[in-house]
Amino acid sequence: MKKSMDAVLAGSLILCIVLAILGYFLLPDTLVMQITASGAAGTTMPKLLGILISPAFSAFALFWYKKDRGGRSAVIVSAVAVLIGILTLAFNLGR
Repeated sequence: MKKSMDAVLAGSLILCIVLAILGYFLLPDTLVMQITASGAAGTTMPKLLGILISPAFSAFALFWYKKDRGGRSAVIVSAVAVLIGILTLAFNLGR
């Protein structure tokens, strides 16, 4: 179980890094991180900061699992990190 969990978390981190690299080349300089109810851009941030959120959460999940054996909680955090990376790309590619 331990080795498979390590592989899942490491794979998640690699996927987040790949998404961040793609985002660096494909996304505009300012990213929309929140959309208001009217559909307008709410919260924006610089591209570099925005694309590093996902790998940071994934790395946190991996280190948390290694240190405290976070178990399923670490996998959930890692899955959310991948989702954040995908949504960041999806919301900002067409802008």
